[in-house]
Amino acid sequence: MLVLPKAYQLERGILLFTLLIGSLINVINGSWRLNTTILLWGFLTISASVMFVFIGSINNTPGALRVSTVYVLWPMIFIFFIGIINRSEQLFPFLRVIVVSAIVVALMAIILVADGVFGLNLNLFAFFEMQSAGLGLYDGVIEFRLLNMSTAIYAVPFLLGVLFISPALPPFQKHWRKLVWVAFVLSIVVLLISGRRAFLLIALLSPFVVWCLMLMANIRVYVFKWIIVSTIFGMVFAVIIIPIFGLDLSLVWENFTNGFNSEDDTSSLSVRKEQFIALMNGWINAPILGAGHGAAAEGVVRDYEQAWAYELSYNALLFQTGLVGILVYSSAVLWIFIKGISMMRKLPESAGLLIPTLSGLFCFLVANATNPYLGSFDYLWVIFLPVAILNSYMLRETR
Repeated sequence: MLVLPKAYQLERGILLFTLLIGSLINVINGSWRLNTTILLWGFLTISASVMFVFIGSINNTPGALRVSTVYVLWPMIFIFFIGIINRSEQLFPFLRVIVVSAIVVALMAIILVADGVFGLNLNLFAFFEMQSAGLGLYDGVIEFRLLNMSTAIYAVPFLLGVLFISPALPPFQKHWRKLVWVAFVLSIVVLLISGRRAFLLIALLSPFVVWCLMLMANIRVYVFKWIIVSTIFGMVFAVIIIPIFGLDLSLVWENFTNGFNSEDDTSSLSVRKEQFIALMNGWINAPILGAGHGAAAEGVVRDYEQAWAYELSYNALLFQTGLVGILVYSSAVLWIFIKGISMMRKLPESAGLLIPTLSGLFCFLVANATNPYLGSFDYLWVIFLPVAILNSYMLRETR
């Protein structure tokens, strides 16, 4: 899911089915445990999703059944697994996998770009075809495409959250902390050569998100670490990346700012502006309950095979589920942050897991506003991983 999203679907389906069957043992022997509050939130959101899928089916929307997996089936499976992995120490390997995956994803991107820039003739486009590899080399600007860049977007705030937490807190101690630094430096390299506006925006936002979460949770902020991280960022940028890949900082910045110029007909923002108008006009027709999951706005179709899919995912959600849907889904996500901050105030040791995952979740939600990353099974874990962490500590309080 992290390294090769949207690939090997059959093999992953078999693995998932095997895990589900094997996990039934935990239910039989009584080790499946889920906090009541989390169970109620899951019931509320999934019930609302079923209602919106039903509304979509009544309105004959093109994707009602297709999106039911994202809004109904996959959340049920994630919640089921949360009940099995219900102790905090069981979640350590999952967070470590994110670090390892960030390294692998970054190396894939760096090798792909190096192959094109330096003419290594490694034929990586065929090798990375499953990740829709693409590379554009321009005067002073590089742009590349890999589906797993979504993992890199999540990794930057996640890794920053790990680095700013006391080394004494689990699960990143000793050699794992060194790997976090490696993953962070490599992710910064990918950031600077990616040409992705969302990636640049998230990187600029990440330190403030981590800092604010730590302040609200009454977690000590190590200013010295901020200085070290900033220095590494600057050194990697100035000494390594610019001369090796021949980047022009002014062109990189211009490419970034052009993404916010709606008057430019070639700008992706211009396309999103059309979506915004069409989706808002559609929402006016059904402001309370929306047009139903899987609905397509009249006048704008981005993909005829998935007419209901739009880059402006939150506007699309408002159009499809109305004010009720936005209220239900946003309340559930808001509860995660409120409960997470409350938990860290009561149990500071939980910050080692919650600060990185909540930072990653917040920044991923920002990126999701203009790119529907959460519209697939591969990245729903971004929401459910902090829920699993909360479940483990909330259960500990009741033991």
